[in-house]
Amino acid sequence: MQPREITQVLNRPISQELLARDVTRLAYVAKDGTPRNVPIGFTWNGSEIVMCRLTESPIVELNRAIAVAEVDGPEAGLRIVDRVGLNDFRYLHSTRADLLRRLGRSADAREAYRRALVLTEGDAERRFVERRLTELGPERRNPSSGEDKGQIAGN
Repeated sequence: MQPREITQVLNRPISQELLARDVTRLAYVAKDGTPRNVPIGFTWNGSEIVMCRLTESPIVELNRAIAVAEVDGPEAGLRIVDRVGLNDFRYLHSTRADLLRRLGRSADAREAYRRALVLTEGDAERRFVERRLTELGPERRNPSSGEDKGQIAGN
């Protein structure tokens, strides 16, 4: 777009309404087709949009972990998730489960999905988490140890 066209778009009523907000979300679709979003703080200074991300927030760190996992792989994202400390936040557990699933750690993923399911209130989210649990397949127990030996291939 040319600068004149950008200015025209930014001067539209809907653009002005959106620019009046302090925080918005950058939405994208992850490689696995899951919708994701990252909170972004921004302001319009009259000539340009100035964007920043919030710091010192566990939820922002969780979103950062998701972005890092997309770029550097699920293990890198998992290292961040495991430091976040939002133990009663359903999205922490569903994010952790997804990363574990992608790493082929189905027993750990299953446990994290179950924790997310306990914390999930909405029907649509509950169906999503249940579907992910089903996709992991049945638990396979090692008769001697009782351990889950079910593994899946990572993405």
